[in-house]
Amino acid sequence: MNNYDKETIRNWANFLYKLNGNELTLLATAIGLILSQDLNGAQINVIGNFFEGVGQTMLIIGAQEQLNNSAPYYNAK
Repeated sequence: MNNYDKETIRNWANFLYKLNGNELTLLATAIGLILSQDLNGAQINVIGNFFEGVGQTMLIIGAQEQLNNSAPYYNAK
């Protein structure tokens, strides 16, 4: 991934961080509705499960980093 791609992702992430809970929920709903247009149930399930997998991976990484940073006595390094 080049620096331009990383900066683009950072900009999108910073945009999301500035939204409140209602705005973030509305955005997620709108994106879900837009992505589901003209797809059948099986296609919607594949895309939805893909994003679920991405989200679960990010949650695992975030939880582990939070644990390692906030409770050094748990860190076996």
